[in-house]
Amino acid sequence: MKTARLTTPLLIALLFSISAMAQESREPSDPPDLVILEKHWYKQLVDPNRDNNQSHYNEDLKRQERAQQVYLNDLPGQPNQPTVSKMPVSSATKPVTPAWNVFTIYTYTVKVKNTGAKAIKQINWEYQFLDPDTQQVKEQRKIASRLKISPGKSQVLESRLTRQPTVVVNVNQLNKKYRDQFTEQVVITRIVYADGSVWRRPKPPQQPSAKTR
Repeated sequence: MKTARLTTPLLIALLFSISAMAQESREPSDPPDLVILEKHWYKQLVDPNRDNNQSHYNEDLKRQERAQQVYLNDLPGQPNQPTVSKMPVSSATKPVTPAWNVFTIYTYTVKVKNTGAKAIKQINWEYQFLDPDTQQVKEQRKIASRLKISPGKSQVLESRLTRQPTVVVNVNQLNKKYRDQFTEQVVITRIVYADGSVWRRPKPPQQPSAKTR
């Protein structure tokens, strides 16, 4: 009985230690004071003729498009291309029935926690979709979220876009469900703090080019 009383607390302590180690494990290039707790995406059909919040969706999509354009302009060496598809526009020659106005919005969310000592006012992040075989990035959604996260607090970042996760399909994944055709990860690329300081993800080292003989 004495042995059981001694080993049970030790086992609980060991489990807590393993859990803490797993939660703190991160890549060297990750931010030192921001932890990703959860990530998720889902799609939603929006009918302008039935949804009273249509103006809210339109304004939100426009705001996200402007924010992403600013984000892309801040990245050196990145092509200046918007990552958000425009809203469907009806043809002038073909009248559009109300049913054709229905469109799909994809919402990308990530829950983060500020583990540092400074408040955060903006986070640039990428929701990436990888090939499950090669782990290469097939597509990504680049998002800039302006917010305020105090030290020790958590918050959910959310972005509504009109582009689905990926349209690039691996022939080896065609027999799988759509969500099983890729793996997902969220990468923090830039953090702006309330005091004006900025953290940027270090650029990966360039691979040496093969010498031609």
